[in-house]
Amino acid sequence: MEQNKQFKGRCILHPGLFVGVTEFTTNLNEAEDRPYIGYGVFTDQDIPAGTILEECIAATERLSNDSNAMKTYRFPSSVLDNKGNTGFKILLGMTSICNHDESNFNVIAHESKQFIRMSVLVAYKDIKAGEELLLNYTAISGPKGDK
Repeated sequence: MEQNKQFKGRCILHPGLFVGVTEFTTNLNEAEDRPYIGYGVFTDQDIPAGTILEECIAATERLSNDSNAMKTYRFPSSVLDNKGNTGFKILLGMTSICNHDESNFNVIAHESKQFIRMSVLVAYKDIKAGEELLLNYTAISGPKGDK
C-alpha cells in the first residue's frame, strides 16, 4: 500500500507509533554524566522516508525573545495568526515526546502554510521497526508548500 504523503490539515497519527522508555546520558549536576530514563516515540513498523507520521496542533503564543517561558519546549513560529503575527509554538501530540538529536535525527517537523496552528512530522529518512524517532529541535522549520 502506498503511503499518502499529502498534508490534509487534520490531526492524524501513524498507526505504527508508540511511546516507550528510553535511556540517554545527561549532565544533570555538571559533575558527572549519568544515564537518565525518560520517554520517547518509537515505531513497530518500517517507515519509508517522506511518510507523514503525525499532523498535530501547535500551541502558539506571542512572547518576547527574552522570555524564559517554556524556553526548552518552544520553537519560533513564522505563522502565529491570520494577521501575519509571529511568535512561538509548542508542538503537541506525539511530536512533543520526540527526543532531540542534532546529528542523527530521522524525523523533521514543519508548519503548514495552509493551516494555521498545524504542524506536520515527517520521516526524514527510512526508519526501521524498533527505532526511536529523533528530532533536531534546532532545525524546526517554517511553512512548507502544502500539496
